[in-house]
Amino acid sequence: MNMLEQRKASSMMVLGALLAAGCQQRVNLPADQADAYAIRVDPIVENMLAGLNAKDYPMHSRDFDQDMLNASDPVTFPQIYDEIIGVIGLYQSKALNRVETDGTFNAVIFDAVFEHEDRVVVRVVFRVNDPEHHISGLWFDSP
Repeated sequence: MNMLEQRKASSMMVLGALLAAGCQQRVNLPADQADAYAIRVDPIVENMLAGLNAKDYPMHSRDFDQDMLNASDPVTFPQIYDEIIGVIGLYQSKALNRVETDGTFNAVIFDAVFEHEDRVVVRVVFRVNDPEHHISGLWFDSP
């Protein structure tokens, strides 16, 4: 299996794990718990978004878990940057919408404003049992 095939297989495993986790029942954390959790992970999320704005892969990926690091790399990062920042512009601000949990993962969902799109949903996923709050998943959704 060549390097590209290995990377694709690894990406598919990460996607499969996330999809399997997505099949579990998700519930919103109560507002006080959601706020407390969001406060703990906010510096991690801000750093990741600032790294994306700066087109700085080491900064952007600093808090990724191993699965996320395996699914992304400095070589493909410029393409990801172009697909996100090239379309919706630079990140400007965010507000907490909610925190969902399925008992294994917490998904922190933000309503974000980007330079060219003021209604972007940013979903950042963390493993519940990871005290260091490494990022396990990341999605951007704009209309």
